[in-house]
Amino acid sequence: MTGELEHRRVKRFYVRTNKNFQFGLQIARHERRERAVNDPRRQIPSQQPPSPPAAMVSDNGRLSHPRAKSSHAPMQLDPSEPEDLGDRSLLNHTVISEERRNPLDIHGFVYDNADDPALTDFIPKLHRHLYGRLLGPAGTPPDKNLVPSRSDLASLRIRHNRLYMHRRMLVNYTSYDMRRDQDTISPRCHPDVMLLAEPDSPHPYMYARVLGMFHVNAYLAGHANEEATLLQVLWIRWYNFDESSPWGPESGRLPRVSFAPLDDEPFGFIAPDQVLRGVHLIPAFAHGLSDSALPGYSIARLEDEEDQDFSYYNVGIFVDRDMFMRFLGGGIGHRQPGGPRFMYSQLFGEGQSPEDHPDGEPMPEEDLQDEGDSRLPALDDAQLFEESDEDEPSVVLDPDLIDEELDYGYILSDGRRRRGRGGRGRIW
Repeated sequence: MTGELEHRRVKRFYVRTNKNFQFGLQIARHERRERAVNDPRRQIPSQQPPSPPAAMVSDNGRLSHPRAKSSHAPMQLDPSEPEDLGDRSLLNHTVISEERRNPLDIHGFVYDNADDPALTDFIPKLHRHLYGRLLGPAGTPPDKNLVPSRSDLASLRIRHNRLYMHRRMLVNYTSYDMRRDQDTISPRCHPDVMLLAEPDSPHPYMYARVLGMFHVNAYLAGHANEEATLLQVLWIRWYNFDESSPWGPESGRLPRVSFAPLDDEPFGFIAPDQVLRGVHLIPAFAHGLSDSALPGYSIARLEDEEDQDFSYYNVGIFVDRDMFMRFLGGGIGHRQPGGPRFMYSQLFGEGQSPEDHPDGEPMPEEDLQDEGDSRLPALDDAQLFEESDEDEPSVVLDPDLIDEELDYGYILSDGRRRRGRGGRGRIW
């Protein structure tokens, strides 16, 4: 600072003194120290960067190498920073920001992570996903049976060849009791989601981990409308359902999943509208860690994680009532028919429902009226609608108590009890 602003530096040094009569000497000492620290002749010459530390032995006896930092920006952004989500209407199933503050060059991103297995066929998979989204109706996932040719994919155009990354996604859904609910999905904090599986799948739902969320401006060259369309995309890593592990009330276990191996196309893209809601996956600590599904370093893991994943995860079906009703079935707010069929197979046998006989035939009426049957009376039972001829038992009250209540106005003059606030009192 020079000139008129020099007095500010002196006042800044004065705050560091003890404010006694020798403050001038103390200010001079602070000024000399600052000048010595900032003297370029006293700066330590730059040294060679330290060599990476050697591999360390982890608790499970395996060698753990320190994670190398990627030269490119990661897909996971800091969720604590603010982000404008725009229209947060509850009528939209998903809400993602449309800001362009965090652009990512597609080819540069793939080039910087060329050795990462998670980036294998990243661009072809992205192009096939976007091509299917542009051909189908707005807001619908791409057709799985669509296999575009190379000439079809050559017509795809992405504006500036960029992805625009985002921090979070809001998922609005209807709960089992017809109420509105919302989940927040973030690649760093709450990355796991559930999707509706195919009708012939061994499990009613599919599970995936969101690695990144972004939007692109794309269009198809040569079509009637070449105006760029904003498409929001989720980059995910699939879980495989473990069919060898029993689950349900009979076994007393939760459904178990694990990360898909590399030979099973574990990475891909989905539309945000395919997500049902977030899911809570509990690591199966007893089975330990493993890198068999994704060996080595990968940006598919967080920076503070080791280069390993848990071998198995348990699906938390009791995390809330809505999640449990998705597996039990019967929720009037759930339109998917998947849950009841799988839970009934655990309770009543394969292909059975509560109204079916163990042999698969409807249970006869006479079997429902066996002796010792502890079922609740049905609504059409005649005795429920028959009026009883017996008089209600009379209650003998203390005359002094009646007089006291009458004085305070609790009992009206005709013998009826006054109704309390909120309509909770009774009138006799």
